[in-house]
Order: sequence, then C-alpha cells, then structure tokens
Amino acid sequence: MSISNDKNVYQRSEGKNSGKESSSGSSGSSGSHTNGKNWGSFRSGHYFGLKTCGPQSMVTGMMWFWNRIEGHTLPVRHWCDQNDRLGRYGWTRHDFHSFGIQEIVDQNVVFETSFIKLSHNSWKARIEAKPKYTEQSTSMPSVPISLIFYAATQTAEDRLQVMPFNADLKPNSNFQIEGHSQDLGDFRMTLKVSKNKANVLFRNYLNTVSNPPLVNLKESLLNNLVLFDINDMNRNPIFVVNGDSFDKRDQINSANFVAHQIVFSSAVQLDIEFQTLSAQSNTESNDQSVNIDSYRNELEKRTLQFDKDFELKFGLEEKKFSQNEISFAKAIVSNVLGSIGCFNGYSSVQSDPTEEPVAYGPLQLLTGVPSRSFFPRGFLWDEGFHQLLIGEWDRELSEVMIESWLSLMNSEGWIPREVILGGEAEARVPKEFVNQKTTNANPPALFLAIDKLEVILGGEAEARVPKEFVNQKTTNANPPALFLAIDKLLNNGNVDIKWLHKVFPRLQLWYNWYNSSQTGQISSTYRWRGRDPNSITELNPKTLTSGLDDYPRATHPTDDEMHLDLRSWVAFASQVMSKIAKLVDKSFAQRYEETAKYLSDNQLLDSLHWSDKHNMYCDKGLHSTQVKLIKVRNKSDNGFVKVRTEVTPPAFDCVPELGYVSLFPFMLTLIETKNPKLAKVLDDLENPKLIWSSYGIRSLSRSSPYYGQHNTEVDPPYWRGAVWLNMNYLILKIWINKVGPKAIVSELLTNGLCVQYKLLEEVFPLEFDGLGIAAHIVNCLLTHCDCSQTSAQFLSFTFWEQIRKLFDHLSREIMCTAVDAIPCVGLRGHVLGHNGALKSCGPKRLISWLVALKKVSVESMAGLRVRSGAGMRPKVYDLSGGSEL
Repeated sequence: MSISNDKNVYQRSEGKNSGKESSSGSSGSSGSHTNGKNWGSFRSGHYFGLKTCGPQSMVTGMMWFWNRIEGHTLPVRHWCDQNDRLGRYGWTRHDFHSFGIQEIVDQNVVFETSFIKLSHNSWKARIEAKPKYTEQSTSMPSVPISLIFYAATQTAEDRLQVMPFNADLKPNSNFQIEGHSQDLGDFRMTLKVSKNKANVLFRNYLNTVSNPPLVNLKESLLNNLVLFDINDMNRNPIFVVNGDSFDKRDQINSANFVAHQIVFSSAVQLDIEFQTLSAQSNTESNDQSVNIDSYRNELEKRTLQFDKDFELKFGLEEKKFSQNEISFAKAIVSNVLGSIGCFNGYSSVQSDPTEEPVAYGPLQLLTGVPSRSFFPRGFLWDEGFHQLLIGEWDRELSEVMIESWLSLMNSEGWIPREVILGGEAEARVPKEFVNQKTTNANPPALFLAIDKLEVILGGEAEARVPKEFVNQKTTNANPPALFLAIDKLLNNGNVDIKWLHKVFPRLQLWYNWYNSSQTGQISSTYRWRGRDPNSITELNPKTLTSGLDDYPRATHPTDDEMHLDLRSWVAFASQVMSKIAKLVDKSFAQRYEETAKYLSDNQLLDSLHWSDKHNMYCDKGLHSTQVKLIKVRNKSDNGFVKVRTEVTPPAFDCVPELGYVSLFPFMLTLIETKNPKLAKVLDDLENPKLIWSSYGIRSLSRSSPYYGQHNTEVDPPYWRGAVWLNMNYLILKIWINKVGPKAIVSELLTNGLCVQYKLLEEVFPLEFDGLGIAAHIVNCLLTHCDCSQTSAQFLSFTFWEQIRKLFDHLSREIMCTAVDAIPCVGLRGHVLGHNGALKSCGPKRLISWLVALKKVSVESMAGLRVRSGAGMRPKVYDLSGGSEL
C-alpha cells in the first residue's frame, strides 16, 4: 500500500495575515510558529524548556535537585512526572505567541519560570527560586538545591562550546554557550545570576556528549556528578557537575550537551538570553547581560496585554465573575496554550498483520497534549476538545493545528492512532501502542472542533513511550473529534472560506476512510477495529480505538458487531461535511446532506440500536451477560493468573450497558425531539440510581456489573463510572439548546463547575463509594498545576469556557461563582458560604441563594422543577477519568 505524507496542507497560506503582529505581541502569524527558527515552549513534557519547531532543533531545559539521596538516587526533576509529587506546576499566563509565566511548587520552594520572545530568533528567560510562604515556614529548606539550565543538540553536525574554555564561574560573571546548528546557524546563550548572588554556594558547568541525543540527558547529568566539599562545617558535601567530560573517542568540540549549575540555599534568580549571531553580533562584547528592569517591565507589559485580550475574548469581568474565577480561567487558558508541543520524526506503521512495521514520515505535528506528565504527546481524540478552546483564543492558530493533524493522513485517508516520533517520546509509551494499524480508527472528534489518535513524534517524545505503543496499524481509527472543533468554527461566524477550501480535500479523504474501512456487515452499521477476540485475561476486551478504552462492549468480539458511538460519530461528521460543502463545493453538498439525513433517520437508528427489552440505545454483538475473572494456575511459572470465564453463554443481542455509549445519539444531536425514546433517555440521565451524580453524568450506570470493576488484575476502571467532563459538556450542550429541563441543567452545571472551582488544598485518597463518586477534589486544576490525567487539563477548561455560554442560554445572568459569591460543594456534604463557613446545602437553597444574590431572576426560576438528588458528597470520582486528580 502506498503511504504518502503531503506536507503542503500543513503550511499556512501565503499572504493571510502575513507580517501582521498579533494582539499579544507575537511577531507574525500563528503559522510562523511552525517553522524551524521560531521559538516556543514546545517541550511540553518538561517542567521548563524551549525549542523551535525545526526537526533538528537545539533545545534548552531546566533540571533541579536537592543535595540528598532519596531512594538510592538523587531526586532530579526534569521530565514532568507525577512521581515527583510536586505541590503544583503550571502556566499562570501564556499567550502561545510571545511569552509565558509558570509557577512550580516543590515542597517549600517556589520556582517561577518565564520567557519572552524578542524576535523569531532571540528570547530571554528567567528562573527565580524563592521560599514558599506558609503558616509553618517562610524560609528555604536547609538542604542546598542545585538548579541546572542546559542546551542540547541532536545531530553530529551541530556543536556546542563553553566560552571561553576557562570559563569564569564566579557569581558575578556571565556564563556563555556558543554553538552552531543546521536550523539556527551560529548562536550564543548567556546565563547570569541576576539577583541574590551572595546566596550562590557553588557554580559549575558540564560539557559532554549524551547518547542518544536528548533521550538520556538526566542520566548523563547523573553520570557526571561528583561530591564536593564547600568548606562549610555546617554543610555536608554537595553533588556538582564535573566540567569537561568526554570519552577518549570524543573531541572537546563535539559536545552535544552543556549544562550550567548553580547550588543555593536561599532565594536566587537566573537570567538567560539567547540570540543567533550575525556578523555584527559576533563583534559584541562578551560582557553583554540581561537587563533586569527591562525584562520585568516587558513581562508586565505582555501580561497586561494578555489580560486585555482575555477579557475581549471571554468577557468574564463584564459578566461579573469574581477575580478568583477569572484567575482560574486565565490559568486554564494558559495551560492549554502552554502545553502545545511541536514534534518531528518518523512513525512506525503496520498496514498488514503479516508485514513488518515500516517508517512513516517524516512528520511534523503541532498539537496540544492532554497531560504534561502522563500523556505528553498528541491524541487526536482529545485534540478535538482542545480546539474548542484554542479556536476561541486564536482562530488562525486553531486552523494551523487542525491542518497539522490532517497533514499526518496517508493516501487512503488514515491518520495514525498514535504517532510516536523520536526516542524521547517512545520511552514513555508502552510497547503495544507503538505500531499503528491502518485498519484501526478513532472517533473523528476533530469534526467537533473542525479522537483518541495518539501522536508521539521526535526523540524526546518517543523516549517517554513504552515500546509496544509505538507501531501503528493502518486498520485502526480513533474518534474523529476534530469535527467538533470544525463545526464550532463554522458556527462562530466569520467563516474562513479560504482555509475551508484548503482542508476540504483532506477532510473528504478522512471522512471516506471512516465510511468505508469502519463499516459493519449490515448496511449503515459501523464497527471499531482493534478489539482482541482471543483475550482471556480481560473481563471485557478493550476498545482502545473508540477512545472509551474499557467501556463494556460485546464480550466476544466478532466482525458483525454494531457500535453505536461510531455510527453516531459518522452521522455527525456527515452533518459537518454537508455544511462545509455548501460553502466550498456545492457539487458535493447534496451527497453529504443525504448521507447525514440517512444516518440521522430516527426510525433506522431505532431499528438498529434500540432495545425494547432493555429500553435503551445500545451496541449489538455476541455478548454474555455474566462473566467473571477466576484464578487459574499458570503452567509456565507455577503461579496463578486471572482468566475470564462465562457464567452464561454468549448470544447476539443488545449489550445492555447504560452510559456514555448509549448516550451518543443524544450527545451528537441525532435524537429528534419528537422521538418518544427521548423521554426515556432523559429519565435515565436524571436517575441517581443509574448515571446521575451530584458531580456530573457518570460514564457507566451504577447498576452495571462492570461498574467500578478492574478489567484485569492490574487494569483499574477508567470508563466504568468516572465522570468525564468532555462527555458532560456534550450532554449539557444538547440539553440546554434542545430539550431541557432547565432545572436539571442548572443543577448539573452548578455541580460540575463548583466541584472544579472548590478552593481546597486538601486531596483525598481515591476510593469508590456507593454513589459512584470518587475521591479527589480538583486541587490541581484550582492551583494551576498539571494533572496526570488523559483529559483533566483540556476538559476542565473546555468545560469552563462553555459554562459561560451555557449559563447565558439558561437565564442570561446565572453563574456559579466560588466562596466569595455563591456557595460551592464542600466537605461532609456542606457548602461554603460567603465567609467560607460550612453550611448545609440543597438545590432549593442554592436557587434561593442565587436569587438573593441577584444572579438569577425570580422569573427565570419560576416553574422550574427542583430535584433533591442523591445528597451532596465531597468525593468526586475522577472528573477527568484518570486515576488521580
């Protein structure tokens, strides 16, 4: 099979906004950020690092560690890692184009990292370490801390060099790295301790070769540390880097990794300046340094511009949101933008099970990442929801990113489910996910924005991926959620016809691939590929391609399965394609419109997927209603392993598992308001014994035998009761625009937003309880840290951003604010009042508070049905669907 990768679709069209400066201070259009010389925080899987989008970019980054042994090693922080157990970390301001400010809290130390782009080839950055002020402590820890900032290159032709060779490392001096790369030419990076120089205990550098490039930088650092006595009787020896360190076969001018270290025990500030060198700049004095006042002033200027742009786009001050809420929202916007990564390399693709995987590329991807710590790479399923927000902030940037995903498409219309490019990405992905199959799909959620397609590009990303996840199969799909984002762009007005003309051929190819490769055996039915019919250790064989990994499907995968959610995605994509065709090529409009009407026909839908016996929409397949895992002896090692056994024999029938899959026709607007089945769907949504909870709609009914159950001995529940905000967003969007009732919508909105916004520092242990509500108050979302979940980062903001609009629909002024305005769900089934005091709460009292605070008119609440619910509890089952918030 021919596999092509036409990169032209990814390039921005010439002339559109060419040279126009963005409102946030960027020097060019969004598309310019994808070239090889424009810098950004594209190393989203690292706590702090800058690079360009070039395939061989020189990279910079930050590490730090305490000078003490923990668990037989030094606790070096480098990659974002949930095992580091940081207090929080995340961007408080980031506009994607020109600057960013991040706060990292590690025990009782706060690092503020920031950067400013001066031009496409120069930037300044600052790392300030200071004590975290708490009631218990106002000082830094007594153990010295080492702060590392480094530069690293990727190819043998690139070089780095410490200047001069006998570098003066006194606290007052500048440290300079000069180098050359194919992408940048000659460059210089200057580092200087710009504040509290007396607090520096030691300063040194490492100049070495790290192999393979980028993948083992932390290990290279650890291998080049030595103990050093700083002649302080009150301190133990410290670990320091050992200067020039080369194997005999390496030359001193062949370094690809240069790290600058300062050791400190109290507040300190490091400034970094990068610039490419022209003939003129080569003659400049080596004494050039970062100007402290100008940096601070410029950072404040750009922060003010960000705040101005934010209010212009979202209008939260005008709508009387509190400053706490606005800060929260700005942080979430900033984290979505600051988590955008740029990845380059080759993916491993398998077109036929009998063939060996082949290299697919070269590829480049500009994408958001669901989690900087746990999933620091692109997922197409998630990207559709990212783009719902990014398109609001910067329409052109959203268009570039959607094009970037579409540029991964092969000649048949397949987009890799996971594109793992480079060693550093691969190191963080399980081996079974590396190869991609061209038969496997994923939900086309980009049609939401314009799937859980996972893209792992570049050595750094690949190093973080278990090997079994690297190869992709061209039979496998993922949800086409980009259609959600595209649909939103179409509905927001000022449609970019030129851009639609450009992407329409690729969207046609992608749509046609879904509509041909993922079809079922019965006309107008569809089936996710990639399920394992031979699995014996899973309670229910996973459907990773659907994005709803362990959601219970037919227990015995067969080719005649009928998957309701995939059929709904294709119907929705048909609707979006019809809208686009009417704008760019009317010759196709009728065909897409007829397909959309055919797949949306409620009589046909009901005949295929409605079960009168179970009174619900459902998948169909060979299914046993009773299965369990039992222990059997493993002959290979004489131990025990759990395998599945059927209590009742399987039969081809409805898979009666009420939850998100059964709701897909509702979530994607396929159920007509006159359809009598709608009443039952709404009744199920409101039933606390099934999928309603005080914190949103559960992914699976409490009545399901799979509810809260592990899928294997070591595979905990994921889509088996967890409240996922992206799904709740889709439910709310339809509920509020189409069917009501408004009282239920109001309560669901209140529950969802309040739980997110609860200003608590406590985090409760994860547990399942009788209500299907789990256990972490959303501390990380509230305190601006990264969350180690597949969806927490983007779902929370998408939910927030849409909440504003949904509340507008509900009653023009209704909103759920935090402790300074309206009570929110608190501890032990209470709410927090104006002064933070605990008070009892219920829907009726909440409405009376809203009226009293004049957030809701009495008229807007008149006649609304108020339900008492199942009681408010403080524990929330994983709002993002992961194992920890």
